Amino acid sequence: MYGATWENSKTFLIDGQNELEPLRLRKESGGSFAVERASDQVRVGEIKWRKRELLPKLVPIRIVLEMSVDLPETFEVFLLWIAGRNNFRTNAG
Repeated sequence: MYGATWENSKTFLIDGQNELEPLRLRKESGGSFAVERASDQVRVGEIKWRKRELLPKLVPIRIVLEMSVDLPETFEVFLLWIAGRNNFRTNAG
């Protein structure tokens, strides 16, 4: 359904179905990712980590996707999976 190619240590090229244009995930400082159109590198979103909150009640660390374009939910989950997996791989070594 979707595919990702690791371009280099900081970017992934993401291919969707025919109706979705390719996107690029570019790793930024702090583990966040810029989501850009692959064709012209215009930023269309961001994936970032939200810190743990202790008060008023415990909320664990979360990953959040903010987009200026509508994407199918399965494609959004795929982007989040790549970012989360990359963060796990980076912190596990």
